[in-house]
Amino acid sequence: LSEAEHEHLNRKMSTVRWGNPKNGCSGSERCALVKRLTLQECVKRLWRAAADRGTNIGCFLHFVGVDGSEGMLEKAEKTGLYQDLKLVLLGPQPLPVQTDVFDVVTIVGALDAGFVPVSAVRELCRAAKPGGFVCLMRGNHRGAPAASYKKDLETELQQMEEEGLWSRVAIQEVDRYMEDPHLNIERDGKTEQQVSYISGNVYFYKKSVSP
Repeated sequence: LSEAEHEHLNRKMSTVRWGNPKNGCSGSERCALVKRLTLQECVKRLWRAAADRGTNIGCFLHFVGVDGSEGMLEKAEKTGLYQDLKLVLLGPQPLPVQTDVFDVVTIVGALDAGFVPVSAVRELCRAAKPGGFVCLMRGNHRGAPAASYKKDLETELQQMEEEGLWSRVAIQEVDRYMEDPHLNIERDGKTEQQVSYISGNVYFYKKSVSP
């Protein structure tokens, strides 16, 4: 993203955080903004990791987007960022890309119970080039299913590391991953949405050159 685009997205995200009904975003717009900002954060992490290793990664020229929602793909197309967009339900369907082709693979918001299964993580790793990076982001939602999913996910990530498929670059908790969609308060006999946030986690891995 350019500096001007980043400033524009930050202004939009400030209205999302505070739930401004006039200037804020719809649910799908919010998801699209989060994905774009998260992509930028992943790229920043990639540059830092590459710099730490003395690697020149050049520029990203080709972006491929995958989503299970036609509406999200339509919004992604309007950004002008992507050269290719694919409608796919990860898990029931394999990732429709060749093996070992992408410098960076990211997934945002879909790693949770009832969405993309843990098994799909191996598909993301498969798509990355040897020496490429995989960045996973998910929110720490409430409830036993979400907690169980997180445990299974982290077990799978560790198992893949032990198998030599990739190595961990960093795992970081994010305080304000997204607005808490489950929090309501009672005020004057009416249910209102209180502005609060859930935390999230960023999992950043480098694919092995010779797994």
